[in-house]
Amino acid sequence: MDSDPQEAIWKPLSKALKELGADIRLASPAFELIVEQGRVRGARIGSLPLSLEVETPITNWKRYEVNSIPVFVGPGAKVQPVAFLGQCTHAGCFLKLGQREFVCPCHGGRFSLKGDVTSGPPKRPLAKLSTKQVGNKLQISGHGSVEELRADYVVLAVDAPAMAKLATPVLPQVQGLQGRGEVVAPFWIDQDVGIAARPAIIVDGYRHTSNAFLVHRLQHWAKQWADKAGGSVIELQAFRNLPTNASRDELLDLLEQDLRAIWTELKSAKVIKRSLTMDKTFTRFYTGWRNSAVPVDPGVPGLLVAGDHVAIERECQFMELAVLTGRMAANKILAETGLSQASILKNRV
Repeated sequence: MDSDPQEAIWKPLSKALKELGADIRLASPAFELIVEQGRVRGARIGSLPLSLEVETPITNWKRYEVNSIPVFVGPGAKVQPVAFLGQCTHAGCFLKLGQREFVCPCHGGRFSLKGDVTSGPPKRPLAKLSTKQVGNKLQISGHGSVEELRADYVVLAVDAPAMAKLATPVLPQVQGLQGRGEVVAPFWIDQDVGIAARPAIIVDGYRHTSNAFLVHRLQHWAKQWADKAGGSVIELQAFRNLPTNASRDELLDLLEQDLRAIWTELKSAKVIKRSLTMDKTFTRFYTGWRNSAVPVDPGVPGLLVAGDHVAIERECQFMELAVLTGRMAANKILAETGLSQASILKNRV
C-alpha cells in the first residue's frame, strides 16, 4: 500500500458510495435497534443526554464512562477543570488517553489536551461539555442528539462487543460475544532493518507480539520520515500475555524487547518516539464462543449480520470471514428484492 488506509481505502470507498446515493453518517454511533411488530425497522443513532459528577480538586486527566461513552475530565487553564466527550470527531470512534494527548485507535486522529486536532483525518475539535462547580463537586453535562434511521433492512457489520450490545434484545444468545484486548504500538527508530525483510509478518515464539509491520515500506508518510531520518517506522500488534495492571510505559518497554528480538540488528538502535493504543474490539475466540454466534440471516425479519464472529459452514476466518459474510448479507437483500446477486468465490480444494 503506497498510502495510509484513510487515503487508500476509506476516502475512495466513501466517494463511490456517495455517487451511488448512499447517506454516510460519521461520528454518529448506533445505540439501539428499532423493532416494530417483530421486525427490525432501523436504528437509533447519536447519543443520549449525559450527566456526571466528580470530586474536586482535579489534578490529572481521568476517563469516565456515561451511557457507554467515554468522558475525559482534567485540569484546564489556570487549573479550571474541563471535560470533553471522548469521541473522535471524524468517525465517532472512542478515544484513548495517551501521553499528553487523546488518541483515536481507528484512523490515527490525535487531539491535544485542549481538544484541538493535532494530526490525522479529524477536522473539528473535540466536543466540550458544560461544567459547573458546586461545593467540592464538579457537575458535568452534555446535550444528547438522537436520530432515528428507518430502513427496509439493517445489516449489523460491527465488532463483537457492539454486536452483543445492539442485538441482544432480539438475539439473546449474542450477549456471549466478547472482545479481546489488543495493543498497537508504532516505534520510530534511528536505524532500518535489512532490505530483504518482509514488510508484514506474523510472528510466533515471542512473549507478546503477534504481528509486525515495517510501516515505512507500506505507507508514504512513514517513508518520508524514514528517508529523512535514515531510520524506520515499525508497528507491533500484541494480543497475548499482556499484563492487565501495567502502565503504558511498562507495556511499551515489553514490546520494545520483542521488537529488538525480532530484528536483532536493532538491538542497539535508538527509539526516537513510540506510541501506544489499546482497545477491546477484536473478537475473542474463547472455548465455546460459537454458542453465541449466529448466521448471516439469524431469523429476525429485517436483520442481517456480518463479521468475523458470524457462524457459517464454509472454512473461513478473520478479515476474510467479515468480507464474505458482508457479501452474503448483501446477496440476501438482493435476492429478496429481485436483483442479481454478487458472485462469491468458492473455497479452493
